[in-house]
Amino acid sequence: MDHKAVTALAHDLAAAGEITPVALAAFQQLTAAAAAVEPEQQQPSAVVSVVQQHQHQQHHHHHHHQHQHQQQQQQQQQQQQQQQQQQQQQHQQHQQHQQQHQSQQQQPQHGDAAVVVAAAAAAAAAAVAGAVPPPASATIPCLPPSRLFDSVDELYNFIQGFHRDNGAALVKRTSRGKHEFNGTVGPTSILYICDRGPRRASKSAGLRKVVTHKIDCPYRVRATATKGSNWKWSYKVAQDGHNHGPSMGPSAHAIHRRRTAAQQDLARSLSKHKTLSAREMDNIIRDSSTPETSFFSQKDIYNDRQRIRLASLGGKGGAVQAPRLPG
Repeated sequence: MDHKAVTALAHDLAAAGEITPVALAAFQQLTAAAAAVEPEQQQPSAVVSVVQQHQHQQHHHHHHHQHQHQQQQQQQQQQQQQQQQQQQQQHQQHQQHQQQHQSQQQQPQHGDAAVVVAAAAAAAAAAVAGAVPPPASATIPCLPPSRLFDSVDELYNFIQGFHRDNGAALVKRTSRGKHEFNGTVGPTSILYICDRGPRRASKSAGLRKVVTHKIDCPYRVRATATKGSNWKWSYKVAQDGHNHGPSMGPSAHAIHRRRTAAQQDLARSLSKHKTLSAREMDNIIRDSSTPETSFFSQKDIYNDRQRIRLASLGGKGGAVQAPRLPG
């Protein structure tokens, strides 16, 4: 019950004589004081409610701000990932474009294809033949001054070995004079020329073109043995200077690939084994040879085997004549 209702009840009691006027006055003062105190007691609860509402609003606003901040961070991360993916795609496209450009540059034009193929074929043929031209600055050195040799074989091995090691080769052209050397009559003068020397006129009437390495090289070496040297051998360069550079190696010269007498005998013996391949023959002969006599190729051994077998077939019914192998 509020103070107004209490005051009205007090007045009714006073009118009925239940309470005295003095008691009524005192009661009115008390109710007035209570009415003044009651709003003050209710005010803190209202303030507390306002404060709590304000705190709740602040908390809600802070939570909403954090949520927005997290969303912004996620959006930024997604944008960064998209940018990285775009950069990777651009880098891959750039690499593919460069590879395509390089492959286009490496591929010859249609009009030049025949020229490129012909040049490659010519280079391959020259490499196989050992006739690849060296740099223009490369030259074959001249023989050193001669000393005296006890035999023509000793002299030949020296000058041929010198040219073999320097990209050239010598072949015997002519010989003259006679003298008895250790019970055997032989020439006293021999002319050696470069194996790239004078061209020979072709006697072939067929359609097959004969491949030759002759380029009219003028280089010549004269070997002689005289009474004045007590029949010791010496050499002299009769025509100096090659008109070509050194070859790629000894195997480019047939004279350096020539098999020795011992190698030829071994080839004849091995050819009797029908199941032995040319490669196996090559390995056996090569293993039994010195490095200086091992410049022959597997094709050389194959050709030797064919010559030996053909000669054997042609000699059936009679004496088997040993074929003449390159030597």
